[in-house]
Amino acid sequence: MGHGAGHEGFLSILLETLRGSIEWGANLDPHLILYVFLPILIFEAAYALDVHVFKKSFLNAFYMAGPGIVTATLMTGGCVIAIYSFGWGLSEWNVGTRNLGLYIAMLFGAVVSATDPVAVVALLKELGASKQLGTLIEGESLLNDGTAIVAFVVLIGAVTGASVFTVGSAVSGFFVIGLGGAVVGIVVGLVGVAWVKRVFNDPLVETSVMLITAYLVFYTCEHFLHIEKFDAGVSGVLGLVALGLVWAGMGRTRISPEVQHFMHEFWEFTAFVANVIIFIVVGVVIALKVHPQPIDYLVLALIYLTIHLVRVVNIVALYPIMRRTGYGLAKKDAGGVWWGALRGALGLALALVVYGQAPEMQFTVKDGGHGYTADSKVFFVDADGKRELLEDVTLTLADAHSESHDNAHGESHDNAHGEKHEDAHDKKTPAWPSGRGRFLQRSSQWTTRRCNGSSPPSRPSETPPPDR
Repeated sequence: MGHGAGHEGFLSILLETLRGSIEWGANLDPHLILYVFLPILIFEAAYALDVHVFKKSFLNAFYMAGPGIVTATLMTGGCVIAIYSFGWGLSEWNVGTRNLGLYIAMLFGAVVSATDPVAVVALLKELGASKQLGTLIEGESLLNDGTAIVAFVVLIGAVTGASVFTVGSAVSGFFVIGLGGAVVGIVVGLVGVAWVKRVFNDPLVETSVMLITAYLVFYTCEHFLHIEKFDAGVSGVLGLVALGLVWAGMGRTRISPEVQHFMHEFWEFTAFVANVIIFIVVGVVIALKVHPQPIDYLVLALIYLTIHLVRVVNIVALYPIMRRTGYGLAKKDAGGVWWGALRGALGLALALVVYGQAPEMQFTVKDGGHGYTADSKVFFVDADGKRELLEDVTLTLADAHSESHDNAHGESHDNAHGEKHEDAHDKKTPAWPSGRGRFLQRSSQWTTRRCNGSSPPSRPSETPPPDR
């Protein structure tokens, strides 16, 4: 009897620990995933490339990852706008204030445009497909990840209000953020290669140096080289791509011959673990925090078709140039490039970052004003006194809160404070509203930029009397 009870107690503890672990994983900071796992994934993919083949395939990869990512973001974002404009779903994204709905749609386009064809490249190797095709798909994916995350940084700044979006700032952001990261990756890579050259047949030291340079490049780009204009650092992803190519090129001959096999096995294993963890975390978040409605499945189907159609349009548009560049591109290989653009860990990691940006704006009026109703309008006032109506805002009046407050405290509350408190409380219960707006940003960041440029207001007291 006691033995069985002990087993039940152990099982309950085990299940409770497992439940706590799952909940902990669902609440991980998305930036932690980016900073811990992304350097491994990007560097491993770049280090595994055949540099000689990549050089001849570079222009074709660039066409798909440069102009291709821009057109893919625009077309995918346009389809998302069409979906919520026709009432087929995503109605909460249809926010007209400061073109926020447009920015959200384009941000989604940037997130789903990042490709990760790890499984496709492995399958091509098993089937004995040409090395040129596999290198083109993998090289395009690397450059694609870099440009997609640059587009993500520019657009997330517009959505959260951290920066003002203009076409000029977007173009300059692509060049400054992208090229800045590449330069950092090359410089750190050359230093790391020179260091390893002085070490012979020591797998621990040589692997440690390579691992250190990967994280050093990413942290330096993303954290230390911060650009105020874009409220972001230079591209750590493109920095990792440049670093990986330096190690895969001139660095390969500096690594001890006995260590090279171990090095490839080490990076392949760590990339596998990072991929698995990211997919598990995203699965847990979806299972615990996402409650899809029937219309959401229709939206998923439409988006799935959209990203494939967008890919076809890009390949068809760029095919006349690509078939004359580098190794060229045969028609049968073009089909492989189209179908091989799977989405993977990077897109999921970026989606987690967006999810962590607090998808609602909330505020409370603590004092001032009277006569609010559920139909009252809410405005923001900038530093110049210009008013802007906030759309899709639902007001909850404080009367309901007061009533629930009284019920919760009951008779003990009345006995403790007496009639004097009740009289004072009745005089101080005008209908202060609290609000909730369906905006994809942190309220503090958005309010800071839109109101006075320095600090968020404690309440929207600058708003004019409500329109009824």
